[in-house]
Amino acid sequence: MSLSELRTRAVAAELERVPRGGLDQNIYRSALQNCLMNSMGKDAQIPSIAAAHDAALRAVRQYYPDFEPVICSES
Repeated sequence: MSLSELRTRAVAAELERVPRGGLDQNIYRSALQNCLMNSMGKDAQIPSIAAAHDAALRAVRQYYPDFEPVICSES
C-alpha cells in the first residue's frame, strides 16, 4: 500500500467520526478533511489530528460563531 493510500484511509477513518449534517457541520467536515490531509503531508503546517480539528473549528466559527461540531466517540 502506498503512502498516499495510507493517508487517504487515515483521513477517511477520522471523518467517519464526524457525521454529515447541516451546512455548518458539512463545512466543518470539509475543512477537517483539508486540515487532516495537510497534517499528514511532508511539509505539514498542522502538527496533529487535534490541531486539525481546532483549525477546522476556527474556520467554521468565522461564519457560525456558536457552532459546536458533532463528533462521535471512537468505538
